[in-house]
Amino acid sequence: MHVSIDEFRSGTLPHCCVGTGRPQAPLRRVTASYRPLWPYLLIPFGNPSVTWFLADEVAIDNERQVSGWIPLSDEAMAATAALRRRARRVSIGALVGTPVVVLACAAAGWAIVAVTALVLGVVTAFVGDLQSLLPRGTTRLTLSRDGESVILQNVHPAFEAAVNRDRHRRRPAGGSGGHAASRREAADQV
Repeated sequence: MHVSIDEFRSGTLPHCCVGTGRPQAPLRRVTASYRPLWPYLLIPFGNPSVTWFLADEVAIDNERQVSGWIPLSDEAMAATAALRRRARRVSIGALVGTPVVVLACAAAGWAIVAVTALVLGVVTAFVGDLQSLLPRGTTRLTLSRDGESVILQNVHPAFEAAVNRDRHRRRPAGGSGGHAASRREAADQV
């Protein structure tokens, strides 16, 4: 679901937890960001370690962020923290364990096994890092490409319903919804 930058920055979203749907959730300050993915398409066209570094630098340089407020219960905060810890453990385990396995295999003369272990270790570290980006049981925030709204993924249906009710209440009388044609009609009447 999309919420406007104004709703996000001002903290005017309904106090219904985005993750659990529980009412009276406290507002928490969070940051939504947008990082373009196109620089990573350059990785296959050169030395992977160099192109990865360059792609990451270009993506970071083009990253945009905005801080705002969302209603988030303690339970939802704990679920998000647990997901990040699990992803971090997988990545660290792969980064620490891979060199040990590769060196042991290389010392034993098992070159094929060493290369396979290296590839699997790098993939495992990468997948562990990606786990923290995937919306599994937690709400994910991203800034839209145009920077006009914040995209909330994996929100609780109760939160989405509360936002829609709140927006409906704030609509101008007569159900015009603020559309351009309705504004023109109102201007013609004046």
